[in-house]
Amino acid sequence: MRVTFVQYGDYGEAYDRLAGGGEETYRHQRHSVAHAGSLLKTADDVSVICLQASQSYERDLANGVHAVGVRLWRDTSVAELVRLVEERHPSHLLVRTPLAPVLDHFCDTPVRVLPLLADSFIGGGLRGRRQNRRLSRVLRRSSLEWIANHNVTASRQLLGLGVEPGRIIPWDWPASPTPREYSAKHGPGKNGTGAGREDALLLLYVGAVLRSKGVPECIEATRLLRARGVKAQLRIVGGGRDEGYCRAQAARSGLSPGIIEFLGRLPSSRVLTLMRECDLVLVPSRRNYPEGFPIVVNEALAVRTPVVVSDHPVFEGRLVEGQGVLFFQAGRGRHLAEMVEELANNEQLYERLSRGTEQAWARLQVPVEWAGLVDRWIRYSDNDREWLRSHSLASGIYGPV
Repeated sequence: MRVTFVQYGDYGEAYDRLAGGGEETYRHQRHSVAHAGSLLKTADDVSVICLQASQSYERDLANGVHAVGVRLWRDTSVAELVRLVEERHPSHLLVRTPLAPVLDHFCDTPVRVLPLLADSFIGGGLRGRRQNRRLSRVLRRSSLEWIANHNVTASRQLLGLGVEPGRIIPWDWPASPTPREYSAKHGPGKNGTGAGREDALLLLYVGAVLRSKGVPECIEATRLLRARGVKAQLRIVGGGRDEGYCRAQAARSGLSPGIIEFLGRLPSSRVLTLMRECDLVLVPSRRNYPEGFPIVVNEALAVRTPVVVSDHPVFEGRLVEGQGVLFFQAGRGRHLAEMVEELANNEQLYERLSRGTEQAWARLQVPVEWAGLVDRWIRYSDNDREWLRSHSLASGIYGPV
C-alpha cells in the first residue's frame, strides 16, 4: 500500500520545525504531521506533496515520510504535478485541495482517490462559477465514492455542485480545547492584562490579512469606535498579500501608535492565549470570500470569548445570534463598530454571550475526526464502509439535507 497526500501545507517544513522543538503555526498541526507518519505502520510508502513550498525540494524525513515541495503555478504546472504524483505510484491518493485536473486524471486510473477538503463553494464571480462547474463535473464521477469537507456548512455546499448527500462526509479536527476548561468571562475591558491595556476593549482578528477576509472593516470599526469614545484596541494576527494595504489604512486612520497592532504569524499556543485575554474575536469575512468554516470560531468559543461574525453564508445555520456570537453585515465597518459598541456598553449582554459560548461550541462539533476518517478510508473493511455511510450527510445525524 502506497499513500500520497497532495496539499498546500508544507509538510517537510512543519516536520522539521516540530521535531526541532518549534511550535505549531495552527492548532492540530502536530496531530496532522504525526498521523501521516503513523500510516507507515501499515503502508509501504507515505508521501506528502506540498504545492506552496518556499522553494522546491524532495527528501525523505526522519519519520520515513517522503516529502516533496513544489511551487504550483509559478515553476510547476498541473501536468508536472500529475507526473510527480505518478512517480510515487500511489495506491491511495488524498487530495486536500479542490484541484479538478488532478482529481479528474486519477479518476481514470486504478488509484483510490479521496478529495479531503476544507473549502467553500459559493462561487462568487465569473471565475468562481466556472471553477465550480468544472469541479462539479469531476466530483460527480462515480469513481469518487466519497468526498469529505471540513465541517457541516461547507459540506452542504457540495450539494449545490450536484454531489449526492450519501457521498459527502463532514469532518473536523479533535475537540481541543473545550469550554469546560474555562470559566465564563465578566464584562468587556476586564479580561486582558499587560502594558497598554488601560481598561481598553481589546479586539482580536486572527487569519489571513486580506481585504476579502474583512480586515479593512476591523480597522475602520476601530477608528469609528475611538471617535465615539470607546477605548478599542485591535490586534491583527497573521499575514497575507494585503498586509501592506491594511497597514497603510491603519496609518491613515490617525490613531495613536499601539491602538492597532500587526503581530504577524504567531504559534497557535500564543494565539489561544490572546483569544482568552481579548474581549472580542472578530471574524469579518466578506460574503464573496470562499470561506470553509474558520477554526478561529471554534477556538474563540472554546475559551469563552464572544465572537462578532459577518453574515457570510458559511455561518448560516451553524451559529445562532445571541448564543456566543453577534452578527454584522459583511463589508460594513460601520455596522461592525455598532455591534462592538453595543457589547462595550452592555455588560449583561456580554456576560450572557460568554456563558452561551459552550452551547454554541457544542453545536459546531462534528463526530468525524480527521485522522479517523483517513484511517477508515484507507483500511476500508466492511465495518469501515458502513461507518462512513452512517456519517454521511444522508445519515440524518447533521439534520435534514
